[in-house]
Amino acid sequence: MDWSIISAEEGMATMTPGKSTSLDLSVQSFPFRTHQMIEYCHEHEADTACFLEGESGDWNVVAIKNKHRLEEVHLDKFKVCQSKEKDGKAAFESFRKQLGNYGFIRVNKARKVMLYTHRDNLFRKGDITALKDIKILPPTKKDDVSVNEAESITECREVKAELAAVKTQLQKVEKQIQDNQSAMKTQLQNI
Repeated sequence: MDWSIISAEEGMATMTPGKSTSLDLSVQSFPFRTHQMIEYCHEHEADTACFLEGESGDWNVVAIKNKHRLEEVHLDKFKVCQSKEKDGKAAFESFRKQLGNYGFIRVNKARKVMLYTHRDNLFRKGDITALKDIKILPPTKKDDVSVNEAESITECREVKAELAAVKTQLQKVEKQIQDNQSAMKTQLQNI
């Protein structure tokens, strides 16, 4: 029997036999459930979350306008992420971390409205076919991060040393200019 997604009433996928699709997409996946939740909010609660048109002209920016409402109602309703709270409710912080794990990038620093986009532009309004290509990113090795941090610290120290040398040279040039100006004043007074 061939199962396809027909509708998303009240935010839950309804699986119906009959219609054919070539999608190899798990309705259990984080990207699919998140997409379903944002699509639902876009249509029914745009003041909570919605898609926005990105620079490319695609509707590929996710705007989270009311994180408390998203956390209190929709994360559980759509079973987007596992609960880490005692009360059994999924926390927004867990959702945010999952976004990062799947390659979503926050593209603003505002506190009221948070904007996210997928790094490979695979999360777009009305396009569930691209969701199958969204995979969890491999974890970064702590040693790699330590090496990168050490390299950055070394580079900063080198730049700081170069800056100090330039500052010393600048002070010498300023001193020479002052000395030349004083000498010129003296010569002009003697004329």
